[in-house]
Amino acid sequence: MVREGTSHRVNSVDWAALIPRWTQDFDFLKVDTVAQYLEPRGIPALLEHLRGWSDDYAVTASLSAATKVQGIPARLAIVYVIDHVAAAKELGLTRVGSGGNVLLVEPRNELPFERRRTEEGVVYAALSQTLADLQTAPGRGMSEAEALADWMARHEDEWRA
Repeated sequence: MVREGTSHRVNSVDWAALIPRWTQDFDFLKVDTVAQYLEPRGIPALLEHLRGWSDDYAVTASLSAATKVQGIPARLAIVYVIDHVAAAKELGLTRVGSGGNVLLVEPRNELPFERRRTEEGVVYAALSQTLADLQTAPGRGMSEAEALADWMARHEDEWRA
């Protein structure tokens, strides 16, 4: 019960415990609209197309983590977009059933677009979102999540600023 005239604020959050708990209830590959595409020239070409792109987007998972942690390979780009069909057309991607190197994700809410960061002209998801996505991503997601969580713990003042 909240007494009249009092306010309650969250002063601190144990993000290292909160994010894994969040991912128990949330798996973006299962609850959001996900479409697989091919960028035939590879991930570097996709990043070049994204530089300066004016539409709302946020790169997440391995590509986002690789901006902070050395040694994370970028074999699959995962990008939140408002409309995957329009984004694919604008970025010159080809829809494929399998074997793609780009996943375009239409989130069910605006959360993946909050606290985005721009590095070298590319817009990335917040590191907390990136960590959550890695924890539910296919492949090496969990090992990459562990590496990112270690970096985040050592640089908390930097990314939470």
